[in-house]
Amino acid sequence: MAKEIDTSGISPDLLLWAGETLGGKVTGCERVVGGASRLSYRLSLAPPARVPEAFLRVDSGTGPLSGTLFTLEREIASMTALKSTAVRLPEIYAFNAQHRAVLMQKVAGTSDFFSVAEPARALALQNDLLQQLVLLHQARVDLRQAFGAGTPATLKEALQAEVKLWGGVVREHKITAS
Repeated sequence: MAKEIDTSGISPDLLLWAGETLGGKVTGCERVVGGASRLSYRLSLAPPARVPEAFLRVDSGTGPLSGTLFTLEREIASMTALKSTAVRLPEIYAFNAQHRAVLMQKVAGTSDFFSVAEPARALALQNDLLQQLVLLHQARVDLRQAFGAGTPATLKEALQAEVKLWGGVVREHKITAS
């Protein structure tokens, strides 16, 4: 039985682009809950697509990080800079600037860590996550390549920029009591 196409938050021409990019028709589109300020979708594709499934992230323009320096372009640049490291990353197939969307490899598994009921499996996933964090923190990358020419040159500048950025995000999105 084919999955129903859930196009909430996604335009039909974006699905058409995804299919054309991967060489087949999108036959299923399932919204994935989570993703911070991005909308996320699991796509199913019909042959002769080069992959049977893909993952699509879309910046709707309304999430808490929309309009900040945390763009999809920055995310792609960061992942590209980490390609030559041991950090596991999905393959990026394409970026669509018009739709603010990135099409990438669908990686097996779930982002819902708490859905794993078996204690041994949960422990293995925790250990794997920690190992990936270790690899990420050990990765040697050119930060200006990953984050752009405006990347702070010193730790002090980086911390000042972080406080300013996150202070602005909190002020813009804080909930007021009514």
